Amino acid sequence: MTAKKHPRAEMPFLDHLEELRWRILWSLAALVLGSILGFWLVEHYDVLALLKRPIAALLPEGKLFVTRPTDAFLITLKLAVLVGAVLASPIVVWQAWAFLSPALYEREKRFVIPILTAGLFLFLGGALMAYLWVLPTALKLLFSFQRPDLEFIITADAYFSFASLFILAFGVVFETPLVIVLLAAFGVVHPGFFAKNRPMALVLGAIAAALLTPPDAVSMMLMLVPLMLLYEIGILAARLLWRARARELKSEAAPALLVLLALGGAARAQGQQPPPLPRLPQDTLAPDSLRRGQPVDTAAARKLGLPTGPSRQFPPADSMIQELLKREGFRATRYAGDTLTLFADTREIVLNRRAMVEREGSTLEADSVRFFQAECRLQAVGEPKLFDQSTVLVGEGMRYNTCERRGIVADAFTSFKQSGVEWFLRGQLAVDSASTRLYAGGSKITSSDLPLPDYHFAAGEIKWVSNTIMVARPAILYVRDVPVLWLPFIFQDMRRGRRSGLLVPGFGLNDLVRPNRGYRRQLTNLGYYFAFNDYLDAQASMDWYSGNSVQFNGRLRYHWLDRFVKGDLAVSRIYESGQGGAAGSRSLQLVLSHNQQFNLRTRLNANINYVTSARVLERNSVDPNLATASLVSAANFSKQFDWGSLQLGGNRRQDLSSGVIQQSLPALSLSPQPINLSESVTWSPAFSLNSTQTLNQRGSVLPLPPLDGVPQFDTLRYGTRSTSLRVGTPVRIGSWNLPLDLSVDDLRDDQRRALRLPDPDNPADTLTRIYGENFSTSVDWNTGISLPVLFSSTWRLAPRIGIRNATGGAFMLRNQYTGGRFVQQGKRLDFGAGISPTVFGFFPGFGPLQRIRHSVSPSLSWQYAPAASVPEDYTRALDPAGTRPIRRSDPVHSLSFGLSQIFEAKLTPPPGDTLAAQNP
Repeated sequence: MTAKKHPRAEMPFLDHLEELRWRILWSLAALVLGSILGFWLVEHYDVLALLKRPIAALLPEGKLFVTRPTDAFLITLKLAVLVGAVLASPIVVWQAWAFLSPALYEREKRFVIPILTAGLFLFLGGALMAYLWVLPTALKLLFSFQRPDLEFIITADAYFSFASLFILAFGVVFETPLVIVLLAAFGVVHPGFFAKNRPMALVLGAIAAALLTPPDAVSMMLMLVPLMLLYEIGILAARLLWRARARELKSEAAPALLVLLALGGAARAQGQQPPPLPRLPQDTLAPDSLRRGQPVDTAAARKLGLPTGPSRQFPPADSMIQELLKREGFRATRYAGDTLTLFADTREIVLNRRAMVEREGSTLEADSVRFFQAECRLQAVGEPKLFDQSTVLVGEGMRYNTCERRGIVADAFTSFKQSGVEWFLRGQLAVDSASTRLYAGGSKITSSDLPLPDYHFAAGEIKWVSNTIMVARPAILYVRDVPVLWLPFIFQDMRRGRRSGLLVPGFGLNDLVRPNRGYRRQLTNLGYYFAFNDYLDAQASMDWYSGNSVQFNGRLRYHWLDRFVKGDLAVSRIYESGQGGAAGSRSLQLVLSHNQQFNLRTRLNANINYVTSARVLERNSVDPNLATASLVSAANFSKQFDWGSLQLGGNRRQDLSSGVIQQSLPALSLSPQPINLSESVTWSPAFSLNSTQTLNQRGSVLPLPPLDGVPQFDTLRYGTRSTSLRVGTPVRIGSWNLPLDLSVDDLRDDQRRALRLPDPDNPADTLTRIYGENFSTSVDWNTGISLPVLFSSTWRLAPRIGIRNATGGAFMLRNQYTGGRFVQQGKRLDFGAGISPTVFGFFPGFGPLQRIRHSVSPSLSWQYAPAASVPEDYTRALDPAGTRPIRRSDPVHSLSFGLSQIFEAKLTPPPGDTLAAQNP
């Protein structure tokens, strides 16, 4: 039965941060309350006297001095905080345990109480030893150096700092055996490592004693001696624990080298093991050489001489073997060979001629296999081959020590997959006793499946650590047999999935050894990648371009599956190098992509791309497309209600070459569902609001005073804004439609404009007026009546009646020419009708055509609107210069005719098509 998981083990990362915040707040609250209580204890009980007791007998009149008015208060406050920390420590430890316990295994939780208990007693023992014996002895020794011409003036602040640091340091030093025992208990460090590095421990202990104690040799030695004594006690306890742990370790296969899977089982073939899982019956079909999990396909294996499977199979099991294989609680190891020799006196087993050993799906095939049980040694010679589900290993000889769990494969040849690529390795292989490190010497690695590879890496030493990291040194890249690149070392993370680690920097050989003095070096993608969890990762990097710029990059990605949140946030900061001692330009770029689905009816999509200086980004970008590109940002929020839908968003476009910015914000649209006021009356309202801006546009050019005889010019920049409001309230009454629309438009820009107007005093002359700002607001409404279609099956006559403006433009208007007040024009009726009948006929077909259909649709529309007058104020608002005054609108009376025709044909069905015959 598996242990029940703690519910906090499934908490997302942000929830863990929230819980950690509350744990810290509760701990701080406990510390504050404990400090308040500690202040009361210090004031009502003589705590200072306890700390002063070791030095009281050595002081004249037993008093300490203070040199500042605030010393007494600060000393009391420090002691109150210290006492409060001691009082609040159980709550702080409990909060830490409540936060960390869900992440610990049951076997790890069992260590917590003993560790905390031992650590508490060791710390208290060290503190008491320092307070009762070491500190008084050190003070007496230090005071013994007093001379007649010297007089001690011991201040309270200096003494209490000295005493508290001394006592706390001894408490920490007494934790040394606990640290050593913990490292040995978890198998991190062997006890022999501590014993071997005693000189280094002595040096580090002296440094720690010098840092943790007051700056004098006596205090340092008083701590160094107990520290080294505790170090030896810790080694002794760790050795005892290590031996007990070694006796309890179970025998297990080495995952680093599959040789252990097949060869290690020979020494424990008869050992009782936990019952294995039931196996599926073997497939009788031939294996697919290209399926997933195969080490290499048959074509590549044939070219490289790498086998894909054993050359023969085990003979069918007889009744006795079958009964043995059915026994529970054992793991079977099968042997096969032409001859098997058992030497009872020397405890040796020899398999000769086509020897095979199979254990738990791994098969070893060799000319002969020898197992020396007394020496814990297994040896396979004669081109041994090891086959596993996903790996094939071939060598000249294999040796394995079953007691020390160390194996060596001479002239090994194998393959492995990394990032979907098949790699081939040749060299000497060895595995250590901990089964966590794999070594290769004189190796060659390539992904080419040719007998003579196009390229390969040659490495003197290769090391795999726990099948997670590969390090090779030195590494030389060969193209054919020509060395082209030498690297001091290379490393590769072999683990699957996302892992935290260093990013792969980008640089070339010329960046290491530049070909000339004018060459500018560059180093890109220098940084670190953080994989926090399955939902969140981040990276920080730097790009350096010599003599040009430095760029700092940060990126945060998140993908919260159960919250339907996905996004990417990137920040980039560019610092240009200045010229002539002047500071360079700077630019900040922010790129955000966020997609979130709150529920089935609510969504939020945002793509933000913002830069403070487009010129700096364009000059320092290595992407040539950015020279003419635009930075586009867009955001949209949509909500579907039962009564309608809401759309809210905006967009922004920033041109890098011209610097012009176009943005539309906000863009609001509200579309309610049609409202049925009655069975025959339906109201369909709609609302929209949009605001568009265009900034940093190039305007007119102004001449400036010449500089050193050279004419100077400057370009004015301006921006525009346009806001529009639309309200639609159409009503349908039966088959009658009554549209009613209201629109408001507001325009504003700061572009300079010159206007020539007639001089009121002298009509023959004109005046030039310059406007630094232009604005315009218009309000318009339209309505009408769409009558029902008459003769809908024949003539399709559609009459209508509408109301239109007297002239072009909005109904109400205000601008700078009207002094900011609204002026309006009149309305006039608009009549119209349209007719659009359709006439068709069928004609016999010819050739492959069975039948032809020809339709003719003439259309006739009529429109009439009477004449109307236009107010003078409205005319002046449209044409302030009076060049084309419009005081009257002519009547409209128009008639239009149209004609359209369509030819359609049906193909003759093929012979035997009964469906076409039934439906001609």
